Amino acid sequence: MLEFNWGLLFTVIDLLILYVLLRKFLFGRVDAVIKERQKEAEADFQKAQEEQDKARQLQKQYEDSLQGIEEQRKQVLDKSHREAAAEYDRLIKTAGDEAKEIREQARNAALAEKNRVLQEAQSEIASLVVTATAKVIGAKPDQKTDAALYDEFIGKVGDSLDKDRS
Repeated sequence: MLEFNWGLLFTVIDLLILYVLLRKFLFGRVDAVIKERQKEAEADFQKAQEEQDKARQLQKQYEDSLQGIEEQRKQVLDKSHREAAAEYDRLIKTAGDEAKEIREQARNAALAEKNRVLQEAQSEIASLVVTATAKVIGAKPDQKTDAALYDEFIGKVGDSLDKDRS
């Protein structure tokens, strides 16, 4: 027949009491620790999300400032190029004007030198003509005779020079 084992019944009762005690004292505390750790993990995750959002915002600000700096650099370079081109044009114009002035001065100096040489040549020729005429005529030259002979000689020489140039 079936025998009832009292040891088995006490073992089951002991297990039930142990389960209730463990549940009340151990599992409750373990659950509380797990919930606390879970809250900490969620708080850490939320903090990491906020830090990541801040980092993204700072990165966007950095990129915007870099773009602004790049635009500013381009503007400064463009301005510098325009100013350099204007200065170059001004220097070229100044150099051209100076060269023109130097050419004009040289032309005027050459013309003045030519006129001076012609004056000296005419004076020298007049002196030679008067001396040669005096020797040919055998008379002492006077101012009136000198002027008439000189004018006649210059007229003939000028005519022959004009024919040579043609």
